[in-house]
Amino acid sequence: MASQDVDDWHKAELSASIADYESYLHRHPDGQYVVQAQMAIANLVDRARVVNAVRTDRNAFSPQELQRYVDSHVIAWNDLQDCYTADEIDAIRQFEGVIPLPDGFAPNKLQRDTTEVYFWGTPSSGKTCALGSLLSASYTYGILTKRPCQGRQYMDRLCNTFMHDAFCTLPQGTPDYSIQEMVFTLRDGQQREHPLACIDLAGEVFRALYRRQNHIVEENYTQEQALNHTLSYLADKSNRKIHFFIIAYGEHEKEWDGLRIHDYLDSAMDYLRDNKVIRRGTNAIYILVTKCDRMTCLPKDRQEYAARYVKQYMPALSNALAQICSQSGVLDFDILPFSIGEVFAQKLCYFERTNNNAVLKKLISMSGYISKGFW
Repeated sequence: MASQDVDDWHKAELSASIADYESYLHRHPDGQYVVQAQMAIANLVDRARVVNAVRTDRNAFSPQELQRYVDSHVIAWNDLQDCYTADEIDAIRQFEGVIPLPDGFAPNKLQRDTTEVYFWGTPSSGKTCALGSLLSASYTYGILTKRPCQGRQYMDRLCNTFMHDAFCTLPQGTPDYSIQEMVFTLRDGQQREHPLACIDLAGEVFRALYRRQNHIVEENYTQEQALNHTLSYLADKSNRKIHFFIIAYGEHEKEWDGLRIHDYLDSAMDYLRDNKVIRRGTNAIYILVTKCDRMTCLPKDRQEYAARYVKQYMPALSNALAQICSQSGVLDFDILPFSIGEVFAQKLCYFERTNNNAVLKKLISMSGYISKGFW
């Protein structure tokens, strides 16, 4: 029987299938290779789980997780050939982590003679990626001129993160106290300069808005300070303003500290409307639906899909902003689809700059410009 035990084990080992390992265990419940067979089955189950997950969703795991699975022999890189291209697998293998963006402390006042552009978004909404891709695309088009500002290093890092026709590592999120002011000009088709001050707001501002609107006492100095700075900028009537509210397609039910994303957005809209935070002097308000490459439609249909998605799953957001626009004389209100390109393994992206064109046109058309030396 010992010889049969060895023969059956070698057959199972040769085929390396769950069925043959289970057959070995059935025939030799007390065999000398029982532990090896059980471990082999567990590894094959893990392998099938990981590979099937990636086949279903190319963003099921991060590069670090896939690297660990390979290092621990749960999978081999060859197992991913049906899920990623050879270049993508190389990018995952060489991934060394996300490079942190520099911190930014809010300036007391924003620069004058600009159109202020505010980017509002909850964590993981794709806000910082959207801003970085806009900067990179406009720089590549040759229409961007950077100006000295508090967030210059942050702006340079973001701009350099996204490169056309190359794999990019997505940047980290904005810290809870961070407000970055990035000042630059965009040049239009008539060679006129449009000075802009883009304000990248920390997603945690929504936490502070939620607490303030609902009279919740919970001290968080950095978040409250970031909110107070934001409100002070909005109260200053020196510059015209544009607002982008960033939401991620398909993530309306996502949880954040036990609440849904739409809970934070709804409270924020109530606060902004009740306190007339957005007032006359606002040129435009846009809802930017990021990660629209997930939409099961042709690119030409994304605008319709984005509008339908917002109105179906976040009606309070769209209705509140429409009401604010009506009360404040806002010139343009729209729902725009947006994608930085195809994201894979959660942290990597093949950047496509043309996805930025519609938003850049809005920025240029709805902002002031310098004509013959005058603003």
